[in-house]
Amino acid sequence: GIGVIDYISPHRNYPIQRVTSFNLGQLSIDQQRKERIELQKPNFDYEKFKSVKQFIISKQLEDFSHQQSTGESKDSLKLLRELFEEFFSPKRFVGYKEVRGEMQIVVETPYGEHDLDLLSSGEKELFFVLVNLFRIRSLPSVILYDEPERHLNVGLESKIIPALDKLQ
Repeated sequence: GIGVIDYISPHRNYPIQRVTSFNLGQLSIDQQRKERIELQKPNFDYEKFKSVKQFIISKQLEDFSHQQSTGESKDSLKLLRELFEEFFSPKRFVGYKEVRGEMQIVVETPYGEHDLDLLSSGEKELFFVLVNLFRIRSLPSVILYDEPERHLNVGLESKIIPALDKLQ
């Protein structure tokens, strides 16, 4: 199939992406490729990562279903939680939570909880790239990632290659 091409601009604007419905059909790798290829549209920022939240919810639903049927606890997002903490500590990736009747992907901070959408654009970009690499890690793939540390601060630069190694 067609590969994924992405350009991470130093100037980013990602509006809030509310999860108002849940559609497993939007979680396919083909859908992810389509999201990333739509970068060529003038307003690509609005499409770039629209299924990341649904992917996170689907993994947590799978874990819940597994626990209900087997009694065994499972955390399919453990690696993502660990990577999130390595890059964004003291923030912690919680995952899906219903907040005032709204589906949110929650991040815990020392000052309280907030939705994933309220991370900085750089934090979102890095975390969403990690999520997308996590999504395709079991597929036969060759990933070319030129200057993954570009636009990162020096403290995060040294963490990117070990994180990519963990995702393989």
